[in-house]
Amino acid sequence: MHVDHEIPPSSPPQPRSSPPEPATSGGADSRDADSRRADSGRAALPRPARHRLRPRPRVWLLFAALGLVIVWAAIRLGPTGFVVAAWSAVSLIMFIVAALTLSRTQFAWQRPERVDHVDLTDQESPQVPISLIVPARDEPVLGRTLQQILAGEYPHELMQILVVVSEDEIDRETREIAQSYADRYPCVEVIAPRGDRRSKPISLEDARPYCRGDLIGVVDAESLIAAGLLGHVNTIAVRHPDVGIIQGGVQLMNIRAARKPDGASGDDPAGDPAGDPAGDPAGDPAGDPAGDPAGGSAGDPAEPQPRGRRGRRGRSGRSGPKALIARFLTWCNEGTSWWRVRNCLEYYVWFMSRLRFQAQARLIPLGGNTVFVRRDVLTALGGWDATALTEDCDLGIRSSARGVRTLVFYHPALTTREETPESLQKLVVQRSRWMLGFIQVLLKGDWRDLPTLRQRLLAIEMLAMPFFQALAGLLLPTSLVLIFVLRAPVVLVLLYWLPLGIAVMLVVAEQAAFGEFRRSYRLRSTWLDSVRLVIGAPFYQLVLSAAALRATVRLLRGQLEWEKTTHLGAHHVVPTPRDPGSRDRDLAPRGLEGVS
Repeated sequence: MHVDHEIPPSSPPQPRSSPPEPATSGGADSRDADSRRADSGRAALPRPARHRLRPRPRVWLLFAALGLVIVWAAIRLGPTGFVVAAWSAVSLIMFIVAALTLSRTQFAWQRPERVDHVDLTDQESPQVPISLIVPARDEPVLGRTLQQILAGEYPHELMQILVVVSEDEIDRETREIAQSYADRYPCVEVIAPRGDRRSKPISLEDARPYCRGDLIGVVDAESLIAAGLLGHVNTIAVRHPDVGIIQGGVQLMNIRAARKPDGASGDDPAGDPAGDPAGDPAGDPAGDPAGDPAGGSAGDPAEPQPRGRRGRRGRSGRSGPKALIARFLTWCNEGTSWWRVRNCLEYYVWFMSRLRFQAQARLIPLGGNTVFVRRDVLTALGGWDATALTEDCDLGIRSSARGVRTLVFYHPALTTREETPESLQKLVVQRSRWMLGFIQVLLKGDWRDLPTLRQRLLAIEMLAMPFFQALAGLLLPTSLVLIFVLRAPVVLVLLYWLPLGIAVMLVVAEQAAFGEFRRSYRLRSTWLDSVRLVIGAPFYQLVLSAAALRATVRLLRGQLEWEKTTHLGAHHVVPTPRDPGSRDRDLAPRGLEGVS
């Protein structure tokens, strides 16, 4: 079904600003928002006391006072004494931040009873209508994502899949993929908004008026959701009517760099475990194999990749110093995998532990994928902010300020699987957008409506982290140098060593987490991956610092446009969708093996 931007489904044409209240799936009668809240037992969300960002003069007074203290200390202590005092303060701050990071990294493992555990054997029967929004912009891998959703265990009659594409030429292939699925599956609808400005939050807001489900979920266009994910979300929604937002786990899978094929081959080395007799309408025109198990595919398999020293020189045959440097930079950007294993582990720790800590603290920066919001809650919150670069974090802060309860769950059998960015440069661009989005949310000021001082302090710490990461790239190496050259009392020297000691403890904890991650997803890895994880830690911090500096520069220049992350489908191993008329859910694959 193709849905035009200004015509809601199953209704006569009317303005987009006032779409009709759609009926729920499965033939249920429509209910208005008041009766929904009454049925679920949730009261209307309280409105915060403040709604606009107001200047706080005392903040500037605090900075002015701090500047005066620094000037006084410099005059009083002299050059050497001032350096010692200043670096002692910096080391103390670095120690506190490192200790908090270590504690929250270990939150789910220190006391497992503090987190909600998933019981895959105790599930409710499907009964909650769910609308899934899939924003897609120039996504050749979209078909595999839709194929994975449709092959899941949740009944199609309780699902509504809204694929948001554009009417321009850039999205022609993606639009055709989406339409081919909509023609075969009644639960798939295509929304093609008009307009030149496209971004994920704009697409989410464009799709929101068309959602008919009691739960509205977000799935990225390259994601592979687990077969039982929607069933578990249904169980949570039924058993916890007080929960307004459900956040599932997301996991990056390709821990190594992509190996480009040397010759033309249309075969899929990963294989389709169930076969696809109908063919994949998503089909990548170039064949796009699902990828080498070590990290996916890249490039056009119809073009043999150059081999040997002569091929790497290119047609120009240049082999001077500039060409060598260019090849080295290209290899660092595209051919290395040291950062991929750390990127994958970062996701594992974030969704397994850190996000659970944030949920218990009642201050959660929601993920932009595998997040489900009750429709009445999303309406009360005003939907997504279409101007935000991190609409997920913004929605999480606003929901926390309004007292909405969020439940976070993580289980390897229920995670949504994604891929790392295609190159190190793309990672920097992606992180720059995230950090710039966090700065946006910080300056927007909705965190000031949080009810407790502890929540507000946590919000400042979390949203201001890009600034600290920008400084960390300079502070960490400087700290190592000053430890050996700065003459100071023994107590202060010990203080200078404390951040490094916490960093070593964090590396040990990461090794333990990586071992669990590897076993949970049955990844094929070697001792070299563990070595890369350790050696790459300081360099990864420098990469994050570069991303933070880039985000700060873009903020100062007013460059707030959306920067898209391209996807290759390096993690794609997909089953066959169930026939739209079939009710036998046993035909769907029960799980999806992790590939490394």
